[in-house]
Amino acid sequence: MANSELSTYLTPKVILNYSLLVGFFIFIGAIVSFLGGEIRSSSDSLSSNRTEIDRRIKVVSNIAELRGQTAEVDAAIVELRKVIPERNQIFSFPRYLEGLASQSSVAIGFNFSGDTVESTNSSAGNNDFRVSIRGNYSDVIGFIDKLEQGTFLVNLESIDVTKLDTEFSAGVGGKVYFYE
Repeated sequence: MANSELSTYLTPKVILNYSLLVGFFIFIGAIVSFLGGEIRSSSDSLSSNRTEIDRRIKVVSNIAELRGQTAEVDAAIVELRKVIPERNQIFSFPRYLEGLASQSSVAIGFNFSGDTVESTNSSAGNNDFRVSIRGNYSDVIGFIDKLEQGTFLVNLESIDVTKLDTEFSAGVGGKVYFYE
């Protein structure tokens, strides 16, 4: 009897309807799964595009900020050029040293040595030089101090002081800077 009741409910038409319903749900599940993958892919693409847009916004902002600082940089370059002499003023460097020697009561010998490094937009040019100094100790040291704090921008790379009988002798090597 149970078998006959079940067979009245499970007719081929009902089985076909249930099969179509299950197939429909499987089809809908496959579509939802496919669309979920597409949505995830589109979301990742949008996220990377957003990151790229944010990066470009930062670059444009930095460029605008740097352009705003151009006036400050130009003012700084003007101030630096007040400290660093022009190239043609380097020719007066030996006379300047002779003046310092006279003020310091020392005798000097001077020569430019090595190659000239040309100035560029981003760095000053320079010439190597060598000065020989003779005098008493305090005068020699005074000359070196005046040279470091003087009109020309110099970088003293070597200082050799030797005691002679009653005097001192010093050899000073360095670079004197200029711009064009």
